[in-house]
Amino acid sequence: MPLGRHEHPYLLYDAIFEQPTVIEQVLAANREKLARAVDAAAGRSRFIFVGVGTSYHGALTAERWMRLQSAGRADARAEQAFELVHSPLALGGGDVVIVLTHTGGTRDSLAVMREARRAGALTLAITGEVAAGGFPATDFHFVTGEREVSFAYTKSYSSAMALVALLVIGFCASDRPMTAAGVARIPALLVRSLEAETEIAAVAQAMAEHTRFAFLGAGLAWFTAMEAALKVKETSYLPAQGFQTEEILHGPFSELDSRAAVIAFLTGEKSDDRARDVLRAAAEIGAFRVAITFPGGNRDLALACDRVIVVPDAPSWMSPFLHLIPAQLLAYHLALARGINPDTGRQDQEEHARATRIFKRVAAK
Repeated sequence: MPLGRHEHPYLLYDAIFEQPTVIEQVLAANREKLARAVDAAAGRSRFIFVGVGTSYHGALTAERWMRLQSAGRADARAEQAFELVHSPLALGGGDVVIVLTHTGGTRDSLAVMREARRAGALTLAITGEVAAGGFPATDFHFVTGEREVSFAYTKSYSSAMALVALLVIGFCASDRPMTAAGVARIPALLVRSLEAETEIAAVAQAMAEHTRFAFLGAGLAWFTAMEAALKVKETSYLPAQGFQTEEILHGPFSELDSRAAVIAFLTGEKSDDRARDVLRAAAEIGAFRVAITFPGGNRDLALACDRVIVVPDAPSWMSPFLHLIPAQLLAYHLALARGINPDTGRQDQEEHARATRIFKRVAAK
């Protein structure tokens, strides 16, 4: 790990608050290249979004945006890079392969890129800054900015997703429901979301006595639930999982009790009704309950929840951005409440550093 900080504000805190500015810069720097990539994709029939970890959550979001923007007609899929390497698809000239990798050095993502190029697919990569000569040839390479120093990635994810949103709009040749004007509004909406930090920090403080974290959501919010759980694991080293709203009721709910915190993401859509059921059920077992909701979803929650966080009003397709800020701040302030430096990912602990060297060394072979 690079030299960091040993008290609040940690590097992760800076990165969270830099997101509106970084998104603006990334969109401005890539506008012309985005248009060329969309033109190059014209006439191709399948879109494959690839990633690992946080980038896989981005790939899942992209696939769902394609479904939404094309009214279910687009042939789009999300693939986890390791799985795609070991259970490959037949790729060809009709494919567009979009690889998301924050570091630009994820082994399996690079392998997918090389194979897609060999097969004649159109290839796009969205990465952070990569050392000269460190990234394989691709048709279009979008850079989101400098490599993040904190172990938990934030600004590289949100800025990559802003680029993906514009690509989806272009690929689908449609400006409904997602619009370029809407993407341009995202930085200002995130600034407003960040103003809720004091409220979110208080929620995190109340959550800190709990030892199991279940995040849930439906549609796009499902993938944010997965990302939120990952951020808690990376920063507080606690058991956390992101569930689809209905899926948590089919087995996983049995493991929950008063030691758990249940955090639901609501978008103001019909699927919120089931999230309310989950929150009411969680009250019966004594779990701590939090709703992170769009204004349209903020009904019948007062009795079901211990805390309600309301994000700025916006179309539900923006939920991957507007739910993300509370999720990141919850993870950050939960780590502070537990006395943990959220930047290190335990790489300051010798046993974890040794463990990391093993799998990094193997991955490099």
